[in-house]
Formats: sequence, structure tokens, C-alpha cells
Amino acid sequence: MDFIPSKEGLYHFDFKLSIERCKEQEKPERAMMIQTVEGIKRNFNKKEIDQANEVRRLYIILGRPSQKAFEDILKRGKLLNNQVTLQDFKNAVQIYGID
Repeated sequence: MDFIPSKEGLYHFDFKLSIERCKEQEKPERAMMIQTVEGIKRNFNKKEIDQANEVRRLYIILGRPSQKAFEDILKRGKLLNNQVTLQDFKNAVQIYGID
């Protein structure tokens, strides 16, 4: 990967330029996109993120059961005085991935 300076002096990677170089060199096009937790969090509001954090905390306290077992615990209401829902757990998995 070649990082080139912008007009302001900041180095960056130019995908278009890279693809053009690959075509000139007859190399197949390859690109890799990375999705960060912060980027995914932008799709959720503050309350959803807070609930996702709370369900992760609860998940760890329970000893990280299997995803299916934890979903069953939430569906059946086996945890007393619990504010999190199954949707909160699904949001947490979408944001942070499977533990």
C-alpha cells in the first residue's frame, strides 16, 4: 500500500489510484474495508448503546453463557430486576460482535 501526501501534507491511501496502478500492472483488484465499533455505534442512539453496554456487563457476570442460552434467559425473564431485553442483546452482538 502506498500512502501519498495530500495538498495539506497529510498522508493517505488513495483507493482509486491504487486500482488504476493495479490495472496498469495487470494485477487483480483487491480491497479490504474495515468496520470499527465506533463506526457501527453511529447507527444507534445513546440509549441503545447504554443498554447494549449493560447487557454485555450482565453477560460477563453470568459467566459468558452460549448465545442461545443467554437469549433463552432473557426471553423467559429468568433475571429479576433486569432492564435489558433480547433486542438489547442483539444490538450488543451487532455492535461488539460475539464474545
